[in-house]
Amino acid sequence: MTSRLSLAAALLITASAARAGLVIGTQETQGGKPSREAVIYVEGNKMASDDAGDSKRSFIWDGDARKITLVDRQQKTFQEMTPADVSGMKARMSKAMEEAKARMTPEQRKAFEQMMAEQKDQGPKKQEREVEYVPAAGGDRVIGHACKNYREVRAGKTVAETCFIPWSEGVVSRADFAPLERLEEFWRPMIEQTPGAQQERSFATELSRAPGVPAIRKSLGPDGKVEREERLTKLERTRVPGSRFAVPAGYTRAAKPPNAP
Repeated sequence: MTSRLSLAAALLITASAARAGLVIGTQETQGGKPSREAVIYVEGNKMASDDAGDSKRSFIWDGDARKITLVDRQQKTFQEMTPADVSGMKARMSKAMEEAKARMTPEQRKAFEQMMAEQKDQGPKKQEREVEYVPAAGGDRVIGHACKNYREVRAGKTVAETCFIPWSEGVVSRADFAPLERLEEFWRPMIEQTPGAQQERSFATELSRAPGVPAIRKSLGPDGKVEREERLTKLERTRVPGSRFAVPAGYTRAAKPPNAP
């Protein structure tokens, strides 16, 4: 049985890789006004994103080479980031934390170490952070695809109302987001270094648990009112030009990383 399951998983990944890539467009709205528009390109183990609100910069992730490239179109420069760079950042953060502890009083240091120990506890606190997807009445139709309503519930409280395009529709598969999983693995040393962050489920993990692709997501505030809405504006299965994942000709390597968010 195990062999059959492994073969089925391998066939699914192979079939997904053989298909064309994806172009995903999103529009974010806050306070009834458009706040951010972005486009993500996915092909094989590569991913790139462009933020329409900031045409000066773009982000490229190469999961095969395990490399991030930040492109500054205004300066016509680029900066690459490798696992060694991430390890260096982690080391610098560790050093800065130790230096901060050295300046603390014994009482402050004890309180700080106790806080860190509590945040490393992955028991009940982690369970409280898990999202439960509860079916809700109704649905919608977004860019030609039907979606079904769900409530996202965390610790007994609804944190978002989302309309999902079911995985069963075959528009997108979980395997399409393999580059995102590899990107989160790339950043894992930094995530583990950030207090409390290790308790949060990764986006890729949460997406794998979701009932489908989020077509409309309304984030709710403490008062239950909508604070932000994210909506799919494009979901296209197509071959993505290799140029989307490459630095434009004539660009030079920057001496310092671009000021990317």
